[in-house]
Amino acid sequence: MITKSYTRDRELLRLISELATALRCWQQDQLFCHGVTFAQFNLLSAVAENEVIRLSDLHGILAVEKSTTTRLLAPLEEKGFLLRERSVLDARAFNVKLTKAGKQMYLKILDFQSEFFDGFEQHIAVERREAIYEAVRLFAENLRNCSSGSCAES
Repeated sequence: MITKSYTRDRELLRLISELATALRCWQQDQLFCHGVTFAQFNLLSAVAENEVIRLSDLHGILAVEKSTTTRLLAPLEEKGFLLRERSVLDARAFNVKLTKAGKQMYLKILDFQSEFFDGFEQHIAVERREAIYEAVRLFAENLRNCSSGSCAES
């Protein structure tokens, strides 16, 4: 006999699986836009928002290990989008900033992103958007909390 709880659990698992599948392309090293991956775009965004940022601060902002930050940074430097320079205050530290080409690419991706989300929102009724976004935020927050071990164990 299938219980109500079992049916609910299966439905939640199916929903989480569908969301994971739908979001997988955002998390992998596939090209997001104009030869830049989504993770690299997050790095560009962090630098753009701060103009100049310490490399060590990027690890926390991106929530990745030092080696991952370096792996994301290297191709953007090679393409001429970012410049890494020694800090004048601490010879052991590096600062990162956007180049002119990096600013242009960042703005180009923001335009693409805006068009993408305009198209995305066309499939959601205007009067339901905020409620849906809030529900997704709450759902994601609860999943994050459970994943970090803060959910009560049975």
